This record gives sequence, structure tokens and C-alpha cells, in this order.
Amino acid sequence: MKVLKAIEMNINNYLMIFKRPKLKGNGVFFALAALTGTSLALHAIWGAFFLLCLLLLLYNKRFNSVLLLLLILTTLLFYTNTYLQINAAKTQLMPTKEPFHILFKESPKFDGEQVKGFAVIQKEKIYFRYRLKSEKEKEILVSLLQPGAKCRVQGEFTTPSSKRNPNQFNFRTYLENAEVYWNVTINTFIEDCQQITTAGNVISLIRHKGLQKVEKYFPEEIVGVSQALLFGERNNIPEEQMELYQNLGVIHLLAISGLHVGLFITFIYFFFLRIGVTKEGTIVIILCFLPLYIFVTGGSAPVIRASLVAFCVLFFTLRKQKIYTIDALSIVFIVLVIINPQSILQVGFQLSFAVSFALLLSRKIVESKQHEHYVISIGKVTMISQLASFPMMTYHFFEVSLIGFITNLLYVPLFSLIILPLVLVCYGLLFVYEPLASLFLFLLKTIIHYTDYLSVTLNRIPFAELIFGRPSIPLLFLYIIVLVSLFLLWERGLLMKGMLLFLFLCSVNLSWNQFSPIGEIVFLDVGQGDAILIKLPFRNGVYLIDTGGNIQFPKEKWQRKKNEFSVGKDIVVPVLKSKGITSLDKLILTHADLDHVGGTKDVLKYLNVKEIIVPPNSQEKQEMDTILAEAFERQIPFREAVRGAQWRAGSSSFLVLAPIEDGLYEGNDDSIVILAKISGKKWLFTGDIEEKGETRLLRTTKLDVDILKVAHHGSNTSTSDEWLEATTPELAIISAGVNNRFGHPHPDVLQRLSKSDIKVVSTQDFGAITYKFWFKTGTFFTEIP
Repeated sequence: MKVLKAIEMNINNYLMIFKRPKLKGNGVFFALAALTGTSLALHAIWGAFFLLCLLLLLYNKRFNSVLLLLLILTTLLFYTNTYLQINAAKTQLMPTKEPFHILFKESPKFDGEQVKGFAVIQKEKIYFRYRLKSEKEKEILVSLLQPGAKCRVQGEFTTPSSKRNPNQFNFRTYLENAEVYWNVTINTFIEDCQQITTAGNVISLIRHKGLQKVEKYFPEEIVGVSQALLFGERNNIPEEQMELYQNLGVIHLLAISGLHVGLFITFIYFFFLRIGVTKEGTIVIILCFLPLYIFVTGGSAPVIRASLVAFCVLFFTLRKQKIYTIDALSIVFIVLVIINPQSILQVGFQLSFAVSFALLLSRKIVESKQHEHYVISIGKVTMISQLASFPMMTYHFFEVSLIGFITNLLYVPLFSLIILPLVLVCYGLLFVYEPLASLFLFLLKTIIHYTDYLSVTLNRIPFAELIFGRPSIPLLFLYIIVLVSLFLLWERGLLMKGMLLFLFLCSVNLSWNQFSPIGEIVFLDVGQGDAILIKLPFRNGVYLIDTGGNIQFPKEKWQRKKNEFSVGKDIVVPVLKSKGITSLDKLILTHADLDHVGGTKDVLKYLNVKEIIVPPNSQEKQEMDTILAEAFERQIPFREAVRGAQWRAGSSSFLVLAPIEDGLYEGNDDSIVILAKISGKKWLFTGDIEEKGETRLLRTTKLDVDILKVAHHGSNTSTSDEWLEATTPELAIISAGVNNRFGHPHPDVLQRLSKSDIKVVSTQDFGAITYKFWFKTGTFFTEIP
């Protein structure tokens, strides 16, 4: 309650500040002060950077003493507000094994045999999952679990898991930013659900019914895009389509933003004026509709930002007062950050406000010439938006679209003038005259079909996107400083100088990715499988040993997810991209088991693989045969590795110890075993070799290593006492999945390692394990401390 009162007091104080006339664009400085105070409480380094920016502005602008004092107070006020909220943010919910009630305030997501989403237990928001038991149960729950449904269930409470790999999306942080502290796995629905009617539930129900109407009447191929444009719901867009739009840099067109809000307001404005309502009355109606529109369209950051800015401008217009759009945007930013300071950590919030502020502050650039062709104006707006979003895009998504400038010139008018209005017309006609709606739906389907065809064609252009990796915080600071300088130079007519400065920094970023003197070895956490990245200094070599993989069991049609989880696509490739890796010199597949090669297809699709190394005769297994067939299609050379093969890369060397060429493929015991000398240490990578293979190796090879990759995920069929006595490692690394069904690592193996005084680190306990080195000096890090 104290925190709520503090928030209310802060909002009232700010409304008093902004009620004063003649703010004249100074709201942006208050927004920066709010960002500074909030950042200081959330992330000291970023807070210090924004504080420095604020102090430089204060020095250069030479504000009057009253405004200066207000800005200082704003910084302190937001620091205090954020500090109080993050310290008060804790769960009040007590986990229980007894049955409990759960309230579904929004539509849950049905994806194959899984239901998931947000719900409420005892007035606290939680994230839930439920595995459906039959197709009939799915049909029943689809009709029952509507917004407002209250059900009695039994389930398990767990804390959300943190990220387990470098630069991976952190679901736990995402939930905490939304003030969600529990994962609830529902085991059983005990009794029928009751419908609870509240104003909020009614609005959510309208959205739910709208989504169902689109799914029922729109052609299947365009349901996803139509739901995204009408209700901000993107879950039904096919994965391939989302990927195409992201690669082309136009993914923002599938999210409701200022464009949609503008069309919505324009439609209501002219409709009510047409039927005789006064201008003032029409504005009042719009002000009433905007909050409803936010809820019906899902309440994403761009919708909230655009709707509330429009609300501010119309509100002041109704009061016969003028407000600058930049001040309205600043007010919205300030109010939202007061309510939820951690919203500044959300990518949607960052992109929405960064681009909006950049466009408004660059108005002189856009309006620099009278009677300028609209294509040039659109080009300027597109370029400003692309540049302003660059730091966030590289940090969160690791890559940017090189053809985004051109595609936006084409797709923005296409969506603004044709597709979006047509979607609105089709949906509206469903309530008026369905046969006519069918005609327009056919037209819409045809247009979207050819738009997707164009997207596929454009996506085939070489180097359509460029992978930058995740920039370090100091590099992000430099990007922000350079981009601000670019906009200032552009305003003075010196665009080329600014672009040269920006491109120089980009080239430094890309060069560092390629020729960094720092090397690393990363044992990725791919669950029950192996994937090991070796990145040598000065681009002497980038190797990936195995690609992980998940076993897919046969499923009925109703059980299949729209986008099935893939270790390669969802873990391995993003981690490599986040490190700026675009190509692999060698992809080493130790043997043909799915938990070692299952992610290979995605690796071949998204990265440039120069060579594949496999055990002899492993193509006898279907999994490996499929991989090598695809490698042949992509013209990727492959070779079989046998004992004695070796290569050097800079100061590092690699020697293949197994398998031997005997004309047979024996599975695990024919795994490729590599002894590597990296950073002055001897590393033994063992694949899934078992005791028989270990014994065979010990007969012919004298082994003395520093780091041992424990074979077969710690299975009791490997890692014998004789093996440990011969290899004498200082550290043993185990790659095994959490709660895996095989019970790896086996207790006997852990006991043998302990008896030999070998330190053990497992991905099961610590997530990804990374060794970073500079020449012969290095340090181990784990993703989970």
C-alpha cells in the first residue's frame, strides 16, 4: 500500500509540473531525468551513462534555476520510486499441494497438446502450463477457458528458471519485470469452471471473441497476419513467415503501433462527424474509446505509447490548450516508468520510445525542404527509425537487415494503404454482410500471398542481414554517442560525415568479432546432449563439436505445436550469432546419435559451414545420412576422421585419437575423440565413447590431460577407474540435461571422479560452462553461479 501511495503521489506531482503552460518541448529533458533516476536504481552502469548525458545537456542548455532544480528533483524522485518498488516487489503467494482456484483474466494459448499463459491466484499474477490429455479435453477447455473463467485445480509451484546459455533470452527476468514470481504446472482440473464477470474480463472476452471470429471466417493462410493487425496477437503467424519479415527488417509492421492507432482515430473521427456529432463530442468519444482499444489489442508497449500520446494531444485540444507532441510523448514515458520502472528493460518499450523520440527530435531533418517528394520523406523517416533502433536490435537480436531501408520503402505503404485497411474492411463486413466479406477476403488472401512470395524472393538476396553479435556495454555507449552525433550532423547538412563515423564504428565491431585476441571454449547447455563451441583467437579457427538435439516422439495432429522446439534453432544458432559468429571452419559430428546431431539441420541453414567431419561409415545411420545428403545439396565438403588425423590453428593443435578405420560403425564406441592443446592446456573431447572404447585407447595412447569432457553425459558405461587413472584431469565437465530420464550423470561415475580428486562441473547444475583465454591465461565461467 505504501508503494501504491508513493506512485500516486509521484503521478500527481508530475501532472502538476506538466499542467504549467509553455513547456515548449522541454518535456524530453524530464523524460531523460526520469530515465536517469530509474536506471541508477536498476543498473548502475547505465544509470551513470545517462547521468553523464543529462549533466552535459544541463551544462550546454544553461536552464534557468527553477527548471534545473526540477530536473535534479526528477532524477532523485525516480531513483527513489524505483528503489522502493524493486525492494517491495516480492510474492505474497504461498505454494500449496492442496487444490486451489485459478482465474483466467486473458485467453490462454493453446499450442498442440500444451496450454500456457498468464492467470491469477489469490490476486497474484502467475504463469501456468498444462499438458492436455486428449483431443476431446482440448475441445472442452477451448470453450471453457475464456477470460473470466475461474477453475479449481491441483498443481505444482516452481520458481521460473533463469537463462542457461550466454546471451539467451532470460524468461525469469521477463516474468519478474511483469511482477510474476511463480510458474504453476497444472496437473488436474478438479471441477467445472465458473464464469466471473468484471469490466476487465468483459474487455478481454471481446478480444477473445474477436480472435475466434478471425480464426473461424478468415482463410487459414492469413489468420495469423490478420489477428496481428487487428488484435496484436502474433502467436498464429507461421514461424517461416515471421522469420522472413524479421530478416527483411519489416517485422514491426506485424505489431500494432502508431499507424494502426492513427487509422483507428481517423475512422472514428470522420464517422461521428459524418453522422452529426460535434467536433468536441467526437474527441470525447475518441478519448473514451482509446483505453478500450489498448486492452482489446493486447496492451503492447507500442499500442500503449501511441494511444496515450494521442490521448494527451486530444485532451489538451479539448481544453483549447496546445501541447507539443514531444511533450505528450515525454508525459506518457514518465507516467509509464512511474507505474512500472522495470518496463525500460523490455525490448518493445525500448524500441517504441527510442524510435518515437528520434523521429520527433529529428523533425527538422524530415521537414528540411518544402514540396519534397513523399518517397524522399518516407526514406528519411525509415532511415531515422532504422538508425535509432540499431543499438537495441543488435543487443537483443544480434543482427540487422541490410535491405531493411529498401523493404520498408515498399512494405510500409503496402501495409498502410492496402493490407491494413483491407483487413479492417473484411472484419467489419463480417458483422454486416458475410458474402461481401468473402469477396474481400479472397482479395486480401491474394495480396498477402504475393507479398509473401515477394518476401521469399527478397530474402534470397545474399547478405540480406548482417550479424553483429551482442555489443558490450562500452560499445553500446559508443553507438549511442555516434548516432546522436550523426543526427546532429545530418541536421546541419553533414549526413555523409555522420554516416562515415557510424560505419567506421560498425566496421570496428565486425572486425573485433572476427579477429578478437580473446578465445573461448563453451560447453553449451543443450539439455541431454552435446554441443561444444571452440573459438580461437585472431580468427584462427571456429569449430563446433556436435549440435545437440531433442528426440521427437510420434504425435497425433492435435498434439503438434505450431512451432516445435529445436535445439539447433532455439539454442545453438542464437548463441553463436550472439557472439558474432557467421561461419564455422569445421563442424565435427562425433557420432550419429540424435542428441549429438539433431541440431545440425538448423546450423547448416543459418550459418556458413566450410567443412563437416564425421566418423567412418556413420552414414549407415539414417540421421547422419540425412545430414550428409543436405551437406551435399549445399555443396559443403565432408570427410571422415580416423585416428592420426591432425591439424594446427595458430598456437593450438588438434589430434584425432579415435575411431580406427575397421569398416564398421559401432555407435558410441566409434565416436570421434580429439586431444586438443589450447591455451597451454590439454583438452580431451570424448563424444559418447564407452568403457570398451576407453580401454582400446589406453592400449595404444598415453594420455595426460588437464580438462576431460566426461563421455556419454556421465553414463555408468563410461569413465572407468582405469580411464581416470590414466588421464589424470584436473577438471571434468559433464553435459547432461536437468532431470533427464536416464539419470545422468550416474552416481557411480560421480563417486569415481570424487575418489580421484577431480573437480566436476556439470551443465545440469551450472548451465553453459565457458573458458575464456588470452594466450595461456584463462578463466572458467558458468552461466548459473
